[in-house]
Order: sequence, then structure tokens, then C-alpha cells
Amino acid sequence: MRLIRVFALAAALCAPASHAQTPLPTKPAAPACDGVVVMVRVSEITPGGSAEKFMAAVAAHRAWFKAHGARDNQIVVARIEDHGAYSGTKFITYHINPPATEPVRDAGFDAFVKLYADTSKITESYRTCMPETVVSTDPTPWMKM
Repeated sequence: MRLIRVFALAAALCAPASHAQTPLPTKPAAPACDGVVVMVRVSEITPGGSAEKFMAAVAAHRAWFKAHGARDNQIVVARIEDHGAYSGTKFITYHINPPATEPVRDAGFDAFVKLYADTSKITESYRTCMPETVVSTDPTPWMKM
């Protein structure tokens, strides 16, 4: 009987330790950027997609962020040179000054994400820190592609 009480006491003392959960890893904080944060995504047009549909997704993306108050961000597109010519199926997008927190998703957000998904796939994605002097305050030349 005494042995049972010893084991019960030991189990009771160990219970909190055995039930303690290891906290889930959290996403590390982004490092400080002494310039401008830029999300860089390499996208490839999928079968059934087109450059025109991709550009429509980019336009909807820009419009959504502008309508939701992110006026200091820009979304620009660059074509990728592929064997001496610009590819019609590979693009790089630069989201300059994206919001620091995840935006609240709504029907408009889902709509532009669907446009991208219906026409392309992201093959690479990077969060970068670009020197502020490189980022133009006038995105107009980039938007004419």
C-alpha cells in the first residue's frame, strides 16, 4: 500500500511536467530594413493562362491594395530575358512597401488571388530589403508594360 502511495505521489509530481506543452515555434520577426521592403515573386504562366490575364491579376492586386489604404506601396512587373528574348511566360513582380501585417482578406482579395491562380504559379518568392534610393517614387514607367 505504501508503494502505491509513493508511485501516486511521484506521478502527481511529474504530471505537470509531462503535460507541459512545448510552445509552437513562432514566425521569427523580420529583420530590420534600412531601406524599403520589397516582396519579389517569380511567376510562370500556366497552361490556359496568358500574359494578358496575368497583367489583369496585377492590376486587380494594385487596385485592391490602393482601395484598402496601402497608398505607399507599388506593385510592378518585369519581364525575364530568356535566351536573347523576353519571355512571354515568366515574370517577376515587385511588391514595394507591402503592409507589415497580413491584410484582412475579403471578396476583392480572394478575387485577385484567384486571377493569379487561374493564370500563373509562383515559382520563387523572396522578402528583400532594397536601398531606398533605388526605389522610384513614380511607378509610371514600370506600369506601361
